[in-house]
Parts: sequence; C-alpha cells; structure tokens
Amino acid sequence: MPRQRCAYCQRASAACVCTFVARQENHIPIVVLQHPDEAHRPLGTVRIMALGLSHVSVFVGVDFNPAILGDGLGEPYQRPLLLYKQKNSSAPSGEHRTDSCVPEHISVDVSKPEQFSETSRIKGDAIVLLDGTWRNTREMLLRNPWLQALPTVSLLNPPASKYRIRKARQNDGLASIEAVALLLSKMQSGFDADKLLRPFTAMIEYQIARMGPATFQKNYR
Repeated sequence: MPRQRCAYCQRASAACVCTFVARQENHIPIVVLQHPDEAHRPLGTVRIMALGLSHVSVFVGVDFNPAILGDGLGEPYQRPLLLYKQKNSSAPSGEHRTDSCVPEHISVDVSKPEQFSETSRIKGDAIVLLDGTWRNTREMLLRNPWLQALPTVSLLNPPASKYRIRKARQNDGLASIEAVALLLSKMQSGFDADKLLRPFTAMIEYQIARMGPATFQKNYR
C-alpha cells in the first residue's frame, strides 16, 4: 500500500511540516531556477520556501529563456538580482564570460543589522536563485550567459547552516531557503526569517530523530 503524502509539501504524512508553515508576504518576488537533479531530492527546501512565501516562481531545467524574469503579466523585472555565492565574479571562471563587462556585485554582511537600509544602491525588484549543488549551479551559469550579466548579491558571514543532514562542499554553504530568508530579512522591513525557517527546522529535527543519534553522529558529525 503506497504511503500517503501531504498534498502541499509532498512529504509522507508522518513527515509533514505544513503545521509549522506561517505564510508571509514577500514584496520582492523569488524566481527559482532549479536544476533537474535537485527537483527530485526528497529533502529539497524550495517547496517549503514556496509554501511560506506569497511570491515564488519555480522553473526546472538547465537552459532558460530570460523572458521568464517577469511579473506574470508580461512586464519584465527591471533589476533582478542573482543570489549567488561569489568567488571573483558571477561566472564560474573568467574565460567563460561572453562579454568584457563585469556585472555589479554586492556583498552583504548578514552579521551586521540593517545593512540594506544604509545604502540605496542595494535594491532589486526580484531575486533569482539557482537551486542545486555547486556543480549544478556552475553548469546553469555556463549554459545561460544572460545570468552572468545580472547584478549579483552574495551573503558574507552567514550563521552556520541548520541543514545538518546534508553534506555541503563549502563550510559556509546554506540551504536555498536559508539564503533567501537571510536576504529577505535585509531587503524587506519586518520580514521574519525565523518564521520562514520554522518548517525547515522541523523537517531536519524529524529526520535526525528518525535515523537515530548513532547514525547521525556517524554520518553527519
């Protein structure tokens, strides 16, 4: 007999986290470009994020048309920001850039309060998020040169990720929902990052309890 799944979060009923969801209005739309490998992961966080925010669009694929960066009414966003962990540029490496223009890059120190209110230049009318592994997102950037031309924003000094049951290559790697929660808390007055992360935290705690402390210590410590 197949396991029953929640119609909203698509998790097994026993693992449903919908009771922890408190939906918030996000004035800055989130556009998620999700790699197909990530779309099938059972513990992905984009679905939880979409439940907790009012304006989230998710597109699955590797090659994307820039026309998707619009408000759904045929109007393109004027200043979408690409949320991406930076090295030296928005492209994976300099030789892959298709133009000589280096896009604007904004580093946001999330350990400092109210950074966005201190400068008018850190503004955008949409946040573009690449959802996938570091390798996945590099591939997506290479396949979509128009993404490399977007103004980019990255998070400096983020807190440790609560995604304790997933191994990331970077020590300061964040889950997609964590990165969006931090950025929105800087860009939108009154946005509650903890409220958005509540079902995510519940999902992690459930999975750790289910595997048991010994397995958790062996595989994730």
